[in-house]
Amino acid sequence: MNSTESTSRTLNPRSTFVTVVAWVFIILTGFQTVIGIFDSILLSTGTFKDVQSMVRDPEALKNIPSVMRFIMQHIQIVVIVFLLIAVIMLAASIGLFYRRNWARIVFMGMLAAGILWTLSQTVYQSVFMERMMSGSHMQTTADLQHTFAVFRIVLWIIVLGVCALFAWIIKRLASKDIRQEFTGE
Repeated sequence: MNSTESTSRTLNPRSTFVTVVAWVFIILTGFQTVIGIFDSILLSTGTFKDVQSMVRDPEALKNIPSVMRFIMQHIQIVVIVFLLIAVIMLAASIGLFYRRNWARIVFMGMLAAGILWTLSQTVYQSVFMERMMSGSHMQTTADLQHTFAVFRIVLWIIVLGVCALFAWIIKRLASKDIRQEFTGE
């Protein structure tokens, strides 16, 4: 370490916030990456032959929503995309720990995309569940409708909590004091 880096570190001490966020996401995305690798291996060995044969059967697909049908028909691409997302987020988390500005920017972008993804998937699930409940193929009791209503409320509370947490992390990482920690300005 040269004297300029030493002076920069002294003027801009490492915040506990960035260190904790980096470690939490290193651990989470590390697990996600390992799971993505195993999923890729399982797909390449033909373990999901049941899914692949079902995708070819038009009768089996007729009651499956179009988004799920698309995912099942392109499962290998979906798994690879999620693995790439995990690897990018892992790299950004490690870069965040080492106070690389590119990593801070990528990390904030990934969290923002995570907010949009989480909200869109929750809306999709809510619409899908509503269609299931109102569909003529499924008779629902009052107890089942009540259970689904409670499930949706709990789901939205969790989703909004996660989105609020991500938004707070983005706001903190974009703040002047954290930005100075990365740029030294």
